[in-house]
Amino acid sequence: MRALLAPTAGLIALTLAACTTGSGPTPQNTPTATPTATATYPNDTIGQAMQWFVGQMSTDKTDSNLAQRLSSEFTKHISPQQLLVFFGELRPQGPWITENTTTNGNNGTATLMNKYGQRFTLTMHVDDNGKIAGALVDSAPKGSPATTWNDVTKRAQLGIKDVSILAANIDDNDKLTDVHAHDADTPRPVASASKLYILAAIAEKIADEELSWDQELTLTEEDKTLPSGTLQNSAAGTRISVLDAATAMIATSDNTATDLLYRTVGEEAILTAAKNASNDHLEGITPFLTPKQMFWLAYGPSEEAKKARSSWKSSSPQQRRELLKNLPMPGPGPQIPNNATTAQWPNDIEWFVSARDLADVHLHLQKLADSPTGKPLTHILTKNAGIKTPAWASTAFKGGSNTGVLSFSFAATTAKKSRQILIVTGRSTEPVDQNTVIAATTDAANLLATQHDPAKE
Repeated sequence: MRALLAPTAGLIALTLAACTTGSGPTPQNTPTATPTATATYPNDTIGQAMQWFVGQMSTDKTDSNLAQRLSSEFTKHISPQQLLVFFGELRPQGPWITENTTTNGNNGTATLMNKYGQRFTLTMHVDDNGKIAGALVDSAPKGSPATTWNDVTKRAQLGIKDVSILAANIDDNDKLTDVHAHDADTPRPVASASKLYILAAIAEKIADEELSWDQELTLTEEDKTLPSGTLQNSAAGTRISVLDAATAMIATSDNTATDLLYRTVGEEAILTAAKNASNDHLEGITPFLTPKQMFWLAYGPSEEAKKARSSWKSSSPQQRRELLKNLPMPGPGPQIPNNATTAQWPNDIEWFVSARDLADVHLHLQKLADSPTGKPLTHILTKNAGIKTPAWASTAFKGGSNTGVLSFSFAATTAKKSRQILIVTGRSTEPVDQNTVIAATTDAANLLATQHDPAKE
C-alpha cells in the first residue's frame, strides 16, 4: 500500500508527485510480526503532528477540527473529507503501534505496525505554522540495515533485481578510488538522472559566454509537458531565469523546465557535454530524448507512436531521429493510465548510462563549479540532498525514476572535507520496491561516509 497525501518535502525528489489516495493495506488473517518496541513521539511540532495523525488512523476520537491541522498546500490536493475517508480505511487495522520515530526540523518519519503485524512507514512534513503540508504512508523497507557492501547489494536487490552500485573516494587529482563496485560499468536506464548532462551543457554555454545564469527565458506551450514539477502550470509567455529553471530541473526534477532548457542549449551541446564528462556510452543517450518526447514515444496513442515504439530498439540514431520528427505531440503529454505498469526501458525508450558515467558527470560538474562562471552549480545540485547522513556535510544529488527504473547519484563532501561518490541504479520488468532501494542506498551512504573516509585514516 502506498498513499501519498500531498507533495511531501522530506522525500527524495524522484517521489515528489501530485497526490492520490490509495486503499488501505490488505490485512492478512494472522499476524506477520510482533512489535520490536513501542516509541513515544518527540515533543516538537512535527512529533505532535505525527502523533495526532497516527491517532486518527487508530483509535482516537475523530477530530472535528481536522481542517485546522492541514496547510493550504495540503488541501489543494486532498480535502479534509477525503482525509477522513483515508483514516476510516485504516482504523479497522488498528490499534497502530509506533515502533520508532525520527524528526529533523519540519520533517519526520515513524515506523508503524497494524494489528496484523504489517509494518509501514509514515513520512510527514509540516509548514512553518506547524500545519501538515504532506504525508506519505508506505510499506516499510525489506531487509535489515546493511553493514557490509555485500549486504548493501543484497538489500538493494530485494527492491529491484538488476542493480549497479559504485561507491568511491575522490582524490586531490579528481580521480576515483573504488571502495565498492557492483556492475558499475554496465549502462542502465537512469531516468531523470540524465538531466545532469543538460546542466553540464548549460554551465559550458555560460563558460563560453553564450548564455548567462540571469538570462531570462520565455516559456512556450511547446515546452510544457507532464510532471514532475510545476512549471507546466505557468502561462505561456512566463519569463524564468536560466538559474531558476536549472534549479527546478535538478531540485524538483521539473520536466517542463527541462524541455525549456533543452530547447535553449540544443541536443548537440548536451551530447558534447556528455563527451566532455567522459561518458563511455553515448549510444545510450543518442538521440537525447526530452521528457516530452519520452512521454509521447512511450505512451502516445497515434499510429506513428506505435510504429516508433515497435521499431525504436532496432533503429539507428538517425532512424530514431526520423521517428521523433514524425511523432505527434499534440499537447504536454498523452493520457497515461494510472495502472501503467509496463516498463519501456526494454524497448530502449530511456536514457542509458553506467554508474561510472554518472560518477564522471558529477566530477565534471564539480570542475565546472570551481570555475569563475560555475559557482551557482553548487547551490543547484545541493538544494535537494536526496538523503541525509550525519557524516556528509554537503551533498550534490540527482535521482530519477520511471516504470521499472530507479537511480540515485551523490557527490558528497564529508565533515573532514574529503570527497566521495555514491551511485545506485536499478532496472526491472517487475514492480519496484522503491522504499527498500532507498533504504539500501541510505545504508550505502552511511557505510561509505563513516567507514571509508580517507581523512579519518
